[in-house]
Amino acid sequence: MRSKGRGVSVYHAGSTQLLPLDVLRAHGIAPITVGLDTVHDLDEQRRRVGRVADRTMTPEDLAAEQHMVRHADHVLCGDAETVRRLFLQLVDA
Repeated sequence: MRSKGRGVSVYHAGSTQLLPLDVLRAHGIAPITVGLDTVHDLDEQRRRVGRVADRTMTPEDLAAEQHMVRHADHVLCGDAETVRRLFLQLVDA
């Protein structure tokens, strides 16, 4: 997705270390992270993945994920429409 000269890449919160930050910065790109804080507990996470065992998080996994998401440069919360609106405001700023 591109907006006003900005590029957007989607990464799993635990995979942001794969971003080539030094390469991006060398090309004048100032990366930011955006956390989507929309899963609040294990019941919600399990419901979202259809209770599929290999996609279900442990309490420790969820806590680690929430920590990464909540320490992003920008954190978005709310329902789908709220997150969409906030995200578009962020990339169009």
